[in-house]
Amino acid sequence: MGKMRLCATLALMLGTAASLQGQAIQYSESQKVWLLATKHNSYAMGVDANGTLQNLHWGAPLWRIADVQAATVKRDISSFDPRQMLENEEYAGWGGAR
Repeated sequence: MGKMRLCATLALMLGTAASLQGQAIQYSESQKVWLLATKHNSYAMGVDANGTLQNLHWGAPLWRIADVQAATVKRDISSFDPRQMLENEEYAGWGGAR
């Protein structure tokens, strides 16, 4: 539940900042994805099935949230490459395989 609270707080902060600067923010409840779009670039993040906040896109402008794929849970490659080391986390916590 803590990660969802973090996501909600982050979305609120980003929404406030964007509204002050005239930037667009979109949210997809079904995919749990946020898209922040400016005239020159876009940033997307999402929450996977395990509740991990992941960076999904940073770069050229995306105007539709449908252009962003939902965050996915990666599979372990081996005992030396667990999924936690392979995910593109937005906020990596301390401990465990991280």
